[in-house]
Amino acid sequence: MTTPINSVHRTVASLKLPVTVPALITYAQGIVKGMTRNATLPTPSPSLPTVTAAINDLQARTTVTGLIPVSTVQFRYCAVTQTGQGDWSAPVSLLVK
Repeated sequence: MTTPINSVHRTVASLKLPVTVPALITYAQGIVKGMTRNATLPTPSPSLPTVTAAINDLQARTTVTGLIPVSTVQFRYCAVTQTGQGDWSAPVSLLVK
């Protein structure tokens, strides 16, 4: 007598996410828009309001106001996670439009 083998099939998705923060924000907003009132995804996890709040938070934390047009500014950044703060990046120069 043989014992049947049951297989578990999982869906795997691979995303090529944008590298810049503004492009990532736009990408994420598009996903939320596509999932809003989508009958095939009635209760996504995390919820769409939670994702939207995270997008808004990211946008607020990465927007710099009060810069003088046609000037060059330098930025440095570091990641802060649950385990602590990472190293600071090398300075990045940007031209303000």
